[in-house]
Amino acid sequence: MRHTLYGKQGPRGGGQGLRGRRKQAEQGRDRGLSGSALKYIAAFSMLLDHVGLVLLEYLLVYGGHILAFDSPYRPMVVLWARGLRMAGRLAFPIFCLLLAEGVVHTRSRGRYLLRLGVFALISEIPFDLAVYNQWVCWDGQNVMLELALGLMTLWAAEEAARRSVWGRNPFAFGCIVLVGSLAAEALRADYGAVGILYMAAFFWLRENRAGRGAAAGLLGLLSTLEVNKGAGALSGIFVYLYNGRRGRAGWRYGFYLFYPAHLLALFLIRRLGMGI
Repeated sequence: MRHTLYGKQGPRGGGQGLRGRRKQAEQGRDRGLSGSALKYIAAFSMLLDHVGLVLLEYLLVYGGHILAFDSPYRPMVVLWARGLRMAGRLAFPIFCLLLAEGVVHTRSRGRYLLRLGVFALISEIPFDLAVYNQWVCWDGQNVMLELALGLMTLWAAEEAARRSVWGRNPFAFGCIVLVGSLAAEALRADYGAVGILYMAAFFWLRENRAGRGAAAGLLGLLSTLEVNKGAGALSGIFVYLYNGRRGRAGWRYGFYLFYPAHLLALFLIRRLGMGI
């Protein structure tokens, strides 16, 4: 598309037409959702998901002193818990998209990886407290670790493509993604191999907007079909609407801090306010 719009040779006498097409292209890119807008949507979706998980699902399982099993309000709480968890299926695919974009556009992948690693460590205890009600639990690791593994996988794939012809073919890319997926499963990262597949698909299809949306919809459908009625497929809409622009640059560490902070806050609400 860029070559078509900005190619050296245009139609004869069509300078005005070329400028018009350039203007239309810029206007087209302004439509949709910027990276900043998607961050807010993903953060809100994640908050809804964790309210359903950390508060309502714990209330249903361990909150008999608050909500009796035969309470007439129990079906309503079940409905709300399921609804919030389904709404939360939008968050992770969007964060994967933003990471794939970050790998391409960041000034320093090393510093990017360091940030993710540091916040993975900071977030682990709040994550374990909120999700497993334990200070330390090895049954699952927080999403920052998953994103860090995804960054390393994509970084390795691009280095392989840069250093050798063999590294540029889809088979080589698939092999590197397989290694990253196995690592995510071995370390029990939050979304396992599926998370690495999300990031790899968005990276591989970075010049194909429709392909990205379709990949998000398909992976979202398959990964959430059994538990959340395929609600993850809706993430494809938001991925498709990404217009390739960064948007307003806010505080760099705001979204990083929001992750452990909201988990800790929800845990304290459950423990101190609900006694669970």
